[in-house]
Parts: sequence; structure tokens; C-alpha cells
Amino acid sequence: MVISTKKMDFCMACAEGKQTRNKQPTEDTLESAPTDEQGAVICMNLKTDLPADRRDHRHILTIVDHATSYNQVCLLHTKDEAFDNFERFATQFQRQFDVVVKVIRTDGGGEFVNRKFEEYAGRHGIRLQHTQPDTSASNGKAERFHL
Repeated sequence: MVISTKKMDFCMACAEGKQTRNKQPTEDTLESAPTDEQGAVICMNLKTDLPADRRDHRHILTIVDHATSYNQVCLLHTKDEAFDNFERFATQFQRQFDVVVKVIRTDGGGEFVNRKFEEYAGRHGIRLQHTQPDTSASNGKAERFHL
């Protein structure tokens, strides 16, 4: 075995090994600030590729009101059922508590970033927020339900 003593200026493997996750902001920005107003921010997350249950559900959708932690957990057969379940939740939630949803916060998954959610948000004056990749703390209320 031959070991080189040649000096290396840059080692890609070393650089990749020293990488860290994206830092979470220490202060809330206006766009990402949580609010104490019930219904203002709804967080959602989808846990996927689980072993099928007796009824062949393979996904879990978690919907959480950021201010009150009021939540609903939905069992889904496929990811594309997420919108219909959210729409039912939003209708029931807004009627029951007489509130208006202002922001929907999700990760950037295709089940949330699609025409159905965009059209719904446009019709109801809701702002869509998508968290940065690999920063689960940005959507922490919904993410923690899957632990």
C-alpha cells in the first residue's frame, strides 16, 4: 500500500462531512411568524410509505392549527387524497370555530404543491407557505405528530 504525502488544498469528502443542516432563524420573520390567532396558520405534514393497515391505508396526513394545536389525523390510501381531506377539515374547522384560515404551511411535497391547493387558496384568500427542504423544524407542529 502506497500512501501519498502530497499536500491537498481541498478535499471534497472532508467538506461534505463537515456540512451542517440549514440553520433555523432565531427570530421570526413576518412571513414565517407563528400567530396566536386561532385558525390563522394551519400546518400539514404527510407521513408516507408505511406498512399497510387492515384497510390498506399507507399514509398519515396530520393537520394542526398552529395557535391551539387543535389537530386532525387522516389515514390515506394514496397521497392524492390529501387535498380532499384538507378541504373537509378546513370547512368543518372554520364553521365549528367561526374562524378564517389565512395561511397553510406545508413542506414542498407534491401532495401539497399542486393545482388543487393553489386554486383553493386563491378562491379563499389563503396564503400558501412551503418550508425549506430538510428543515423540519419550520413545520414543527405537524412534524412532531409523526415521532
